[in-house]
Amino acid sequence: MNNLNEFVAVKDLKEGMTVDLEGDEFADPKYENVGLQYLYETVHEVVRETPNCVLVYFDFDAVGFPPDHEIFVRDSEPIVNWCAQCGVEGHSDDNPH
Repeated sequence: MNNLNEFVAVKDLKEGMTVDLEGDEFADPKYENVGLQYLYETVHEVVRETPNCVLVYFDFDAVGFPPDHEIFVRDSEPIVNWCAQCGVEGHSDDNPH
């Protein structure tokens, strides 16, 4: 896994990236989303809606951002073979525990 641990413009996000949205001015402007306090979100899809809006789909919702808005990215590569049951990378739901 290639750990970026840096801010990336929304227009450059890729499916599978893991981001920290806690306190983000568009996704969590009032720090009210309790889930974002404890969890990173996975980017599922990035859609250029208009010249001034990029819609990003996450586990919890979809959020519209200005294209140059920067989000903290934890890693740059999609998590492959991630197990939803136990949250461990390296094996999948198809491979029982």
